Amino acid sequence: MVVNMNLRKRKQSWKENEEEIDKNGLHLYIKTSTGKGRGVYAGKAIEAGEDICRYQGMVQETDPADEDDTYVFEINFKGKKLWVNATKEDDTFGRLINDNHKNPNCRAKVFESDGQPQIVFKATRYIQKDEEICYNYGPGPYPWRTKVVSLYIFSTERRCCMAAHNRFLKMKDGSMEDINL
Repeated sequence: MVVNMNLRKRKQSWKENEEEIDKNGLHLYIKTSTGKGRGVYAGKAIEAGEDICRYQGMVQETDPADEDDTYVFEINFKGKKLWVNATKEDDTFGRLINDNHKNPNCRAKVFESDGQPQIVFKATRYIQKDEEICYNYGPGPYPWRTKVVSLYIFSTERRCCMAAHNRFLKMKDGSMEDINL
């Protein structure tokens, strides 16, 4: 579960991570994703089932959701709820993979390594070169999933302007009317 996306500028030294990714035969890069901030993109085609990258951070037993500016992944590990906090800016790709609940191209898999939980993103389908890597963050009130439709209507009967957002019209007098757009 990602609590909040961070839009700070990323430092440009990704050399260490690129070498790690190259060992697996995968090439990834970061660029601005429309409406989402930074995102991770495939530098070459990725086959279904291939490992893409890891989500790395500090494993915590308490939910850091109250902290501002966080990248947090919630997992169940050995029957216990844990949070992997990747808020600290670093050279890894996993923390920058964006949400796509309608058409994700990868999934997160939790496994154990040296007694610690690890998270790896695996391709669920063929991913084309230059395609953004996305996964489904799961259920949650993510603001970018809300379809906002704005409609401005002038009513001669009421002699006011109205603005429609989603299914509700906000009248000039402040009252709300339910509609179906």
